[in-house]
Amino acid sequence: LKEPGRNSPYRDRPADESLSLFRDMRDGKFKNGELVLRAKIDMASPNINMRDPILYRIRYAEHHQTGNKWCIYPMYDFTHPISDAMEGVTHSLCTLEFEDHRPLYDWVLENISAPCQPRQIEFARLNLNYTITSKRKLKRLVDEHLVDSWDDPRMPTISGMRRRGYTPESLRTFCDMIGVNKAGGTVDMGMLEFAIREDLNTRSPRAMCVMRPLKVTLTNYPADKTETLVLPVHPQNQDMGQREVTWSQTLYIDREDFVEDAPRKWKRLAPEQAVRLRGGYVMTCKEVVRDASGDIVELRCEYDPATLGVNPEGYKPNGVIHWVSESNSVDCDINLYDRLFNHESPDSDKEGDFVDHINPQSLVVLKGARVEQSLATPLTDLPYQFEREGYFFCDQELTAKAGKPVFNRTVTLRDSWGK
Repeated sequence: LKEPGRNSPYRDRPADESLSLFRDMRDGKFKNGELVLRAKIDMASPNINMRDPILYRIRYAEHHQTGNKWCIYPMYDFTHPISDAMEGVTHSLCTLEFEDHRPLYDWVLENISAPCQPRQIEFARLNLNYTITSKRKLKRLVDEHLVDSWDDPRMPTISGMRRRGYTPESLRTFCDMIGVNKAGGTVDMGMLEFAIREDLNTRSPRAMCVMRPLKVTLTNYPADKTETLVLPVHPQNQDMGQREVTWSQTLYIDREDFVEDAPRKWKRLAPEQAVRLRGGYVMTCKEVVRDASGDIVELRCEYDPATLGVNPEGYKPNGVIHWVSESNSVDCDINLYDRLFNHESPDSDKEGDFVDHINPQSLVVLKGARVEQSLATPLTDLPYQFEREGYFFCDQELTAKAGKPVFNRTVTLRDSWGK
């Protein structure tokens, strides 16, 4: 601003007259926008926020707490410092867009009987790609039922992150990694996911979960026999103890771990190829069973009883896959959560309506998954690492409704977004 502003013709109205008009505003004697109450500060200030800013305006709108009791409402710049002072705030931490508002913040406090004198400090907003943090835009997602609620695990809210399994420690680590500064910018979502993986890897108990079960029958294993295999709860932390899984004739593996026409360097199961089942024996696929429509419904395999925990000389299985027993596993549902948006800057003005960039694969629900018996009553305060799949958190609310465990994916084992 290179020249002073022009004074309002009402700027020098007597204070008593202004106070009387303000009472009339409060009592509903004027229409919306007909009058405003302004502070008399400095119309020559180079900061436009100090040029007699509006303090109160008339608005006939129902308030969510006071209903229709009031028809005048204060502006944010007037409310902010007063609320801070009344609540005993010592430092009001704001993002950079409030830097030009700080002189008005201080002016209000200097001209009222404030119980304390808060100090406003500004820093750069924490912007994440592939997400939005505007409360107004998040509210639209909720109101238009584009997400389930404010605590939807895809939402960047405290309740949403808690339901997804984000830990306070991982969020603190993330904040330490990016620091606090006055340089604006956008942080890659991969940094947050890295911090979460680093925290969960050291303390999450392990378990096996078959997301898309494919039945396996061991034709050379007795139908009436079972074995108890002992696996560590955490491979690097022996203090977490051990867990038991059951080996039986009928098992489940993940459908994605089997192909009939194996590509080069395939490290999972295929016809006449052998794989090791995690913590168990080596088995070889001998027959593929299909239903009337041609879909694969069962694999008939043979296991090698000499391979529990060892590979005989010259014997090299084609990789390691996870599994569960049919008789000692639990039916569960899996919510595969991913990034809510498929555009790096979904709310950029150049990209149109941000809702057009919602990722259609941000939630994939898998029914009929199978998890090992030890998770029949899962922990509710820490995610599990489902081996080879990712980190998953038990959703207590959905579990109670479904009558069986429901797990939300916290994060994948590695960053696969680029693929």
